[in-house]
Amino acid sequence: MVDVPPDRSSLPSLSPEERRTVLYASALGTEFDFRVLREATGKPEEDLAEELERLVHQGVLRERPPPGRYRFARERVRAGLYADLTESRARVIHTNIARALERLYPRGPPPELLGEFGRHAFLAKLHEASLRYNREAGRQARRLFALEDAAHHYERARRDLQALPVPRGEEEGQLLLEMGEVYVALGEEIRADRLFVEALERTPVSARTLRAYLLLARAEVTRGAGPPERFPELCREALSLFEAEGDRPGLARAHRLLGQHASARGDHQTALAEGERAVGLLDPAKDRREYARASVDLGNALALRPSGVGTREAIVCFRRALGILEELQDFPELARACNNIGVTLGGQDPALGLSYLALAREYADRSKDRRMRGWALFNGVEFQLKLSRLPEALRDNEEARVLLEPYGDRLVQRQLDLNRGMLALRQGHFPDAERAFRDALRQAEQLGDPYGRSEAHLRIAQCLILSGRPGEARHELAQAEQIQGERWGNLGPAYHAVRSILSPADRAGTGRS
Repeated sequence: MVDVPPDRSSLPSLSPEERRTVLYASALGTEFDFRVLREATGKPEEDLAEELERLVHQGVLRERPPPGRYRFARERVRAGLYADLTESRARVIHTNIARALERLYPRGPPPELLGEFGRHAFLAKLHEASLRYNREAGRQARRLFALEDAAHHYERARRDLQALPVPRGEEEGQLLLEMGEVYVALGEEIRADRLFVEALERTPVSARTLRAYLLLARAEVTRGAGPPERFPELCREALSLFEAEGDRPGLARAHRLLGQHASARGDHQTALAEGERAVGLLDPAKDRREYARASVDLGNALALRPSGVGTREAIVCFRRALGILEELQDFPELARACNNIGVTLGGQDPALGLSYLALAREYADRSKDRRMRGWALFNGVEFQLKLSRLPEALRDNEEARVLLEPYGDRLVQRQLDLNRGMLALRQGHFPDAERAFRDALRQAEQLGDPYGRSEAHLRIAQCLILSGRPGEARHELAQAEQIQGERWGNLGPAYHAVRSILSPADRAGTGRS
């Protein structure tokens, strides 16, 4: 209901029965249904219809289509009536409404009324019923990407669970896991991590599968913010629990997250092995969603093989994942898959890469995933520059900064610094570009990210070449090669361009020695 200041001054004189009717109506909300009001008040149908008719003539209510629907003429009047209820009276009224809804819908609430079932049961302090309805309303809202509504319902369910006389550790742990995932989607990762930590405290040691999924949730939410070694430690702890339970989808998820970690560190061989292990653990017919997600990660690992030899296989993985995810309408994972395809293809074909990144943004918008929209914009900045679209690159980078900066993690900051450097480089501001790339290098060092370090050294080398400092550029390139070897993946074209520029000087130097 809308939160507006109550108005007690414009209500006409009412009989006791009319007042009782209108108080029940105020608890139902701004708009309400005749059937529910009749069932809750227990009044004969004709008597209630006459009272509502008088209230319509008095200007308190209005009839609404379809027949049997009514609305308060002024929301402030409804708010004033409801505010005057004592806590005990309000609880009785909401109890009667909750029971009335259950009698009217004996097979359970229809989807469009699930939230109302939960609201009345919660305000009536019917803890078991409220827990059941609000938890399901939270799940329903989450499926519809109504994330604020989902968080609201989950918070109510949590309060009901805490009010029960006997603790239910495993049930509370599951609820906190789902709540935390909603807050991750809302960008409130610190809050989500607190929920995951609390869930681990509540969940009994015997609930090994749930504990394993909580550990993976913690790993994902702290990536880029916590100590670099924390992520793989949590994944391996979860892996041991899944192994004890024989949970193949759980094992696959742990392996694919370890593969992501290896890929980010430039260990492409381990990333590929973990990706293949994850896909091999899954049944494509039974574990379709997890199989598609694992295929995306395997595609990432293949795309980073030396000299682009895995690109074709990577695209096969990505497209296989897209087919499943489109059928499942898994918009968050579709956004991630399209983002990764765009990054993979954009190095060779910037326009094609940008088209997939645009799809990633579309899917991110449908799932209200601000973070993925930001990354898709960020990843397109370099491709815009390759197409000489400096205004578009500046625009996209600024929107990405606004979307991602509030998250405040080092992964975001590193990408901010890299893009800042590339934009300065294109504008001919070489000292600014070098400073930005060195900032990105520091972020990568703090993250323990070899791939990020090698990219920063490579970008610094590009900057130094354009600044007329080839000797320093060769030093930066050597630093990058020492870290990365020949495993350049998506950076291959940039690496080979820098190397080709510097190699004649290298040969000349060799001839003089």
